[in-house]
Amino acid sequence: MSLLALSLLLASPADSFAARGSNVIAAEGLAGFATYRSSYPDLDDEPRTRLQLGALGMLPFMRLGYHRFLGHGLSLGTGVQFLKARGNLHYSEETTVWGATPRIGWSTPIAASTAFWLRAGPGVSYITTDATRAGQISLGAEAILVFIPARDLGLMMVAFFESGVAGREIVESTNTGRAIRFRTTGLALGVTVAF
Repeated sequence: MSLLALSLLLASPADSFAARGSNVIAAEGLAGFATYRSSYPDLDDEPRTRLQLGALGMLPFMRLGYHRFLGHGLSLGTGVQFLKARGNLHYSEETTVWGATPRIGWSTPIAASTAFWLRAGPGVSYITTDATRAGQISLGAEAILVFIPARDLGLMMVAFFESGVAGREIVESTNTGRAIRFRTTGLALGVTVAF
């Protein structure tokens, strides 16, 4: 048996998760909770904070991502998000969310079938409702535990933070604009598939 074949047999799933050249598709925010804080820097209004719980189809932090590992646990990738909801627990009016989150990351195995994955980067989002539309540029990060029950499948527990650095909201009825900032923190579940 060659040394390469022996090392492949002995490698743990967590070692192969971030192997050089591996690609990962990540579906994030399939279930979880988050707190959302919106504030208007130009006004003296108190920031508004709300808690949101949910599962598939109701969470604006749902994201589908592609990431490539470059070696030494370093990853580059991006996530995209889309949500359209109306008349459920969290959205009384029609709400549409679009977003993209490029990320640089680093992963390391912490047990035979568990890896830690840290990611950070900018984000852009655009949110429309019946009454307003808003766009934002943000900075965010995720600390992820990836449990790997099978070689190419991972189950994620994601702690995330996203904070707006620049944003604008337009009120449709008056066509007036104002600065707005959103901040989101939460915990979510997800799935990864490596290839």
